[in-house]
Amino acid sequence: MISTLYSIIYMALEILQLLILVYCIVSWIPSISNHPIVRTLNDFIEPLLRPFRRIKFGGAGMMIDFAPLLALLSIWVLQSFVLKYLFILLMNISS
Repeated sequence: MISTLYSIIYMALEILQLLILVYCIVSWIPSISNHPIVRTLNDFIEPLLRPFRRIKFGGAGMMIDFAPLLALLSIWVLQSFVLKYLFILLMNISS
């Protein structure tokens, strides 16, 4: 039961990483920005990136958005450390 839950959460985070990467690639193609799928993707990903956009790097002339990178890094930390140790803790409690 716990390993199934772990797998589901891990896969959901993998899909989220993929969606963030697709969001980044699609953002470079302005001609498809009004497509319904792209708008749905934007509606889903933008709220996740908003907290990371508050973190500012560089000066006023900086044109690079680091929010997707920070979001991907956060998901990686969740997968690599938090989720793994939570799974180990739950396995020890249940046995």
